[in-house]
Amino acid sequence: MRALEDAGVRWWQVAGPPNMVLCSTPLEVAAAVERAAAAGRLAVLCVFSEGCYACRTLAPKLRQIAEAHADAVTFVKVNGTAPAGGDQESGGNGNGGSGNGGGGDSDLGAWARSALGVDRLPWFMLYAPGDWEAGRPAAAFTASLRPDKLAMLRKEIGGAAARVPAASAAAAGQTAAAVASAR
Repeated sequence: MRALEDAGVRWWQVAGPPNMVLCSTPLEVAAAVERAAAAGRLAVLCVFSEGCYACRTLAPKLRQIAEAHADAVTFVKVNGTAPAGGDQESGGNGNGGSGNGGGGDSDLGAWARSALGVDRLPWFMLYAPGDWEAGRPAAAFTASLRPDKLAMLRKEIGGAAARVPAASAAAAGQTAAAVASAR
């Protein structure tokens, strides 16, 4: 990790699996959640702060969890300290928009606090298909590397993913493949 930082890559910019995206505007967040819903996937919003120690230490575990749920879950990282369209080097263009609760020209952290009700970091919100449009997540909570909090994070994501039809089918396929390879 230190070598990446020396190369100018910040901890939240470390590449994750393909099902993990970094958004820099409220419009990008809404689009990522809507794409996940259209694909029948669970969307997990991960709101973090650049200076948050718990966020930083949890990041590698979150990448592992994302890899474990690659077929069923989309992880949407939201930098709660960056201005919308700000310098996250995520490829966002910073253009405004009216997605679920905000335009692209306001502070992304302020949008997360007001539109999503984020009050602690790291903050996780799980959206099954239809939840985003209804304006209510299936679950919302904070987590850390504390064993009980990490176990809760894994349980919430696994449980919510199992209730999403496409995600359940992907998990069943993974289980069947694991059983077949064990024979």
